[in-house]
Amino acid sequence: MENMALELSVELWPAGPNQDMTSQVSQALIQRLQSRAMDGDEDAMMHLGNLATKDRSIYQNILLPVVFHHTSRTASKLVHSTEPLPPVIGPLAFVAMNVLGKVLLPSYLEQDRPSDTAKAGYALLVMEHLKGIWTWIRHFITTVVDVPIAHLDLQIRTEVHENLELIVTRVLAALMPHGPLCGAFLIYPDFVLSLTRLNIHVIDSRYRHDESSEKNLADALTFIQSTNEYDPRDWRPYMAYQYEKMADIAAPLFIEPFTRGIQLGKKDFTTLDGTMRLLLSLFRFRNFYSVSQYVTARLLKIGAARWIAQFTYRASSYAHFGTRMGEHIGELRMDLPTRFGLTGVLCCSLEFINDAIQWFGYTVLVQALQSGILSAAVKCATTFIRFPQQDGTLLQLIRLFDNISRFSVYLPVMKALSKRRLIADKPRFEECLEICQVDQALYSSLARLHAVMEERLEIKSAFEQLDSVKFCENGKCPHKSSIIDDVSILMQRCSKCKRAMYCSKQCQKAAWRHGHRAQCLHDTTFLKNDHFSFVSFDIRQMTKHQLDFTHFLVRRYYYEHRAQNIALLHHRSANYDKFLANDAYILRFDFRNPTSVAVASEVNAKPALLSECWTENHELFDFEQVLEELRWWKMDEDPMYVFAVFPDGEEVSEGFTLLTRLEDGDVQGEA
Repeated sequence: MENMALELSVELWPAGPNQDMTSQVSQALIQRLQSRAMDGDEDAMMHLGNLATKDRSIYQNILLPVVFHHTSRTASKLVHSTEPLPPVIGPLAFVAMNVLGKVLLPSYLEQDRPSDTAKAGYALLVMEHLKGIWTWIRHFITTVVDVPIAHLDLQIRTEVHENLELIVTRVLAALMPHGPLCGAFLIYPDFVLSLTRLNIHVIDSRYRHDESSEKNLADALTFIQSTNEYDPRDWRPYMAYQYEKMADIAAPLFIEPFTRGIQLGKKDFTTLDGTMRLLLSLFRFRNFYSVSQYVTARLLKIGAARWIAQFTYRASSYAHFGTRMGEHIGELRMDLPTRFGLTGVLCCSLEFINDAIQWFGYTVLVQALQSGILSAAVKCATTFIRFPQQDGTLLQLIRLFDNISRFSVYLPVMKALSKRRLIADKPRFEECLEICQVDQALYSSLARLHAVMEERLEIKSAFEQLDSVKFCENGKCPHKSSIIDDVSILMQRCSKCKRAMYCSKQCQKAAWRHGHRAQCLHDTTFLKNDHFSFVSFDIRQMTKHQLDFTHFLVRRYYYEHRAQNIALLHHRSANYDKFLANDAYILRFDFRNPTSVAVASEVNAKPALLSECWTENHELFDFEQVLEELRWWKMDEDPMYVFAVFPDGEEVSEGFTLLTRLEDGDVQGEA
């Protein structure tokens, strides 16, 4: 087998520029070194490795047979070994794998990269010895990574985390770019679980690590996630399971580089080395949070949205002022690779914010807005729109602007927006719009956001005329409207759910007996559940003040175009199918698409069957009761009910729904 491998290896990679090296070094010496290395002489193996760095043919002809000899010969002995460094066999196999990693690790220099044919040949050679190599990697993980630091002796803590860990991560980074090898590793049932544990381990600051270990493992994970050799649906759940299992330890480790964002300075954002380090941390962070929504929720629970938003704001400031000052003064001039690196940093940061909003709704957006994400996004738009090949960053900017437009139907989002100086600084926004005209998609998204903000801020101001109003959530409150006009009344909040408010102890006790007890238990359980701790609130989780704002918003849109809305409804009802006698048309507002609600003059309502709305959320209302009421409304009167769908995080649903009854006394006409 070794002879066949040796014959194949001769064709893999031609000798480099020092092809006469073997003629300068005694062939007899090389043969003696190979013989001694086969017998387990570590010095001889290292000597061969040094020679091979000058003549690549020595790798194939002399060194690889030694590598495979030691990994395959000693791997079987590890089955019964529990020592991190088994006597005699330990160092030899790790030195052998160190050589293997140097052979296969892709070079960043174009002239030193092997051809596809050579890579395929290497993969074929390694495939025959893959089991032995994996046995060694798994042994290192189970006997070192999984052992608490207090149980590791000084030799292991010193040698392993500076030497052997580097070797293992280098081998993984070297093997994963070879598609067949990556797919073969993924077949092992414990490979992904072990790799995930190792990934968490190498960023744990309690251990000693070589600086390259983190980069090696990040590269390995990147290649695994991009391979087409194996269906990710088969191995990704194992990675998610391991991350979720170790979330308490892992989440703080992955977010830690961004909690120190205020300490990052000019060198971190305006030099190539600095941006590459930040990109590495972001790639590892993305690998962690993207495996499951549960993992993302754990990150959000420890403030990830706030930390990443603040980090993005700081990065955008250096990008904005760095490029502008570089053009005129030269103080912070960035070369093209650094600029692309900083663009990648901003793209990854914005991607996390958008993904978290997509999964968990407006609660994430509120935290991001409070930490300056909108100002950061505007800086990014005005900075990078002038440079080509920034599609990734521009796409994330468009997603963010659309998310803000979409979720502005929520009062907390509008409050967070109104507190930003950017909203009041219209000239700055208009300048940004003018700059962004070169990209139609970005310009449309930003213009839509500008129109939505002006419209929603006007609605918020109208609603805030009731801001002095206080709400008692006792359904049988003596104040029939549940609105207390006397500002001198001291409102009391439920001590458990922190949501319900009452005007007196009597109202609080009455509400507790008539339904709040069950609702309070639901709310407190919801908030304590880690998995749903950042899910956007459904109708049962919204405070009455927030819920009243959504009612106010729907009524505002209805009455602004009352005649047109009723005409649409009557036209549809005139063509009513006689086979649908047990159904009726009502108006349906959909606030999930920001395009359809961007301009106030547009009609936002569409006729929809009551049964369709009831199917969308059948727990919301009594179908028969609403249908009975609708049968009695007259064609020249208001339809009594409108159905609204609001955006929400995907963890709960596409959107929560609201059935609003338009009663006499609602504000009508021009608002």
